[in-house]
Amino acid sequence: MHKTVAVVNSASFNSGIGRYANFLYEALRPNSLLLNLRMDKNVIFDRGETINGISPPISNGWFINSLLYDQVFNRKLKRKEKDAVIHYSSIVGKPLKDSIATIHDLFFLKFDDNFFYNRWLTDNLKYYRKLEDVITDSNYVKKHLIDNGFEGRITRIYPPVSDDFAHIEDKKKIRDQLGLPHEKILILVVATKDKRKNLKILEQLKLDDGFRIVSVGCTVKDSITFRNVDGEKLNLIYNACDLLLSPSLDEGFGFPVIEAMKVGLPVVASDIEIYNETTMGKAVLVDTSNANSIKVGIKEALSNIESLSIEGRTLALKYSFQNFRKEILDFYENILHDLL
Repeated sequence: MHKTVAVVNSASFNSGIGRYANFLYEALRPNSLLLNLRMDKNVIFDRGETINGISPPISNGWFINSLLYDQVFNRKLKRKEKDAVIHYSSIVGKPLKDSIATIHDLFFLKFDDNFFYNRWLTDNLKYYRKLEDVITDSNYVKKHLIDNGFEGRITRIYPPVSDDFAHIEDKKKIRDQLGLPHEKILILVVATKDKRKNLKILEQLKLDDGFRIVSVGCTVKDSITFRNVDGEKLNLIYNACDLLLSPSLDEGFGFPVIEAMKVGLPVVASDIEIYNETTMGKAVLVDTSNANSIKVGIKEALSNIESLSIEGRTLALKYSFQNFRKEILDFYENILHDLL
């Protein structure tokens, strides 16, 4: 492939979208650029080229940069467009006409966690509907895009799970390293405070003293909480725990579930369409509107640790970077064949 692809990213590389942008950039190398739109002055990019937005002294700058997105960012992106195909790694502002985008989800149409941000995405969605080619993370999201009037070709390419995640044998040593208790069964939750993560149900989850919740992202009940962790530390946390619990109401893909499987951690998750698609029967799926159903699922997972661990690690191979890279290159070979 000889045409350069400019991957446009606006998220921290510690976020799921930021990691995806980096995967996309790596998959297309050496024919790729990584362009970071700094809409929030507090976001620091440690790789690629950064296009700075307005940086006001009294705010993070996101609001003013969203209002002036076309003037601040698209003018600069148009210069890149002369020599490269623009590929947005997620929905941001108004896309350039002949660009490509990856759409991870349409949560902003269903949940009201952030009014201004959701309104901005909704206003820009009409432009993404008209793109000739978009990529999405799952068949579940692809159906939603079709239902929401996307007019072009929609290609489902599962995102990869980082090679940062791998099984480590010595759980005792890892718990010592992380300061986690040895005598407890540790239930891991990796989530933000978004409503769709359904963390409120955990307040109703009455576990005996032999259990402890470990949380990455935000505090849940009396959890042992880790924040701002990199991939290496997150891998240690996965390996230190006994199972992953994901009670989400909705996901576009659900990285923590597959990351946990990759290290051999049993998974208890919501019985929702996306998890039925991605876990393929290798996780314990439960009604996460019911705390008792979750408890039953936890008991089932702990009774089948070995089989769930083996099956999960095997399934996770499906979501490798090698598979992702092949599908991304095939995608570009198909749509750019006349330019190659």
